[in-house]
Amino acid sequence: MGQFINSINEVRKNYSKYDGWEQAQADEKAKKEYLAKNLDIPKDKLELTQKRAETVIRATEIMDARSEDNCQNMEQLTSFLMLIPTIAMAFAQFPLLKHAEKKIEAKYAAKKTALQQELSNNKINLDDYTIRLKQLAQKNSQAVKSATRKISFGTLGATFLVTIGGILWGNSQQKEASRIGRFQAKQNELKGLENFVVYTPEQLEKAKEIAKNIPDEKEKNSIAKMFSELKGISRDKKAYKQW
Repeated sequence: MGQFINSINEVRKNYSKYDGWEQAQADEKAKKEYLAKNLDIPKDKLELTQKRAETVIRATEIMDARSEDNCQNMEQLTSFLMLIPTIAMAFAQFPLLKHAEKKIEAKYAAKKTALQQELSNNKINLDDYTIRLKQLAQKNSQAVKSATRKISFGTLGATFLVTIGGILWGNSQQKEASRIGRFQAKQNELKGLENFVVYTPEQLEKAKEIAKNIPDEKEKNSIAKMFSELKGISRDKKAYKQW
């Protein structure tokens, strides 16, 4: 909850700065568009620029893919973990109700015994006994209903608070997993130069023909794959924080 409030405060404080930044970005974009339309750029430079842009896009796609995988895996994990306290709170009301009913019935039995003792000692007559026993039964029934309402509303409120807390916790875990995914991509995929080789059209066509004859690899079980990647997140979390 504190992180959520801090985020709102940061947005509020930096809103005016964002307006200036947005205007600066718009001016920069207008300059680039003007230069692109009015400058005669050599074809070889355009091709080089395009290749550089493709490299940047490829790097972004690699980081996004790892980030999305981590985020989806963490979302599945946190959603499952959130079910545990929610189900526990839903079932907790039954033993609580049973315990409350036992206590109320014990008090009722003790008062009923005391009333019978008064009747045996001739402290009250049979008519008084009957009236007071009926009143005692009515109070007992009201006490059971009151306890049921309190426990039901109490568990419902607790479930709501646990759910809200779980959502906030899950969101923070997913964001962290996403950041760790980008870190993992920088430490692994982005260091592989084979991911950024610029191939000629002929080489790409040849690769497509070769790919047609390669049988598709069987994908790993999604659950096993998810836990394997979650294990990687846990392993790289410390390195990410130090980085």
